[in-house]
Amino acid sequence: MQCFAYQTPPYGECSKSVESSPRASSNLERNVFNESLVDRMALFLTLNTKTTAKDDYKSIRRFLKELLRRSQCNRRSALLAAAYVENIYQTMGDENGDDFAKCAKKVYLSCLIISNKFLNDKTLSFRTWRLVSGLTPAEMSTMERWCLDKLDYHLYIKDAELYDLEKRMRALSKFK
Repeated sequence: MQCFAYQTPPYGECSKSVESSPRASSNLERNVFNESLVDRMALFLTLNTKTTAKDDYKSIRRFLKELLRRSQCNRRSALLAAAYVENIYQTMGDENGDDFAKCAKKVYLSCLIISNKFLNDKTLSFRTWRLVSGLTPAEMSTMERWCLDKLDYHLYIKDAELYDLEKRMRALSKFK
């Protein structure tokens, strides 16, 4: 007689799209899905952050596409990082921050590092992030501490809030 008391229950499909990326039947469908996510996130960052002249939509889009490709972060980490960026710029208001606070790319990179650490037990080292981003570990550490301070170390965001963020990003892309 077998004991089934300790078996893991089967994984159920989640009703919200935030939990996992859709099961694409081909690489083409997956690429189209990822391209649309990058488009929406670039537009969201362009409209909701204090960007400098060099941080226009096209440069942010290229940056996001390359960053997400190199880091191989999942969709949930990318969305959580966008939520962190939104929270940081909401708490900052009109105050002037550090120089890198004006660069949406650096703030998003820092938030992606934080979200990756928050969601994953096994995460990328600063050495790997250095290869991905080209920044020194000291710069990344300073930026990460600044972001954590602005977030007041509140890293948990409910699934409903992430889903709402994704809906708002989708709505933005319709008006592009």
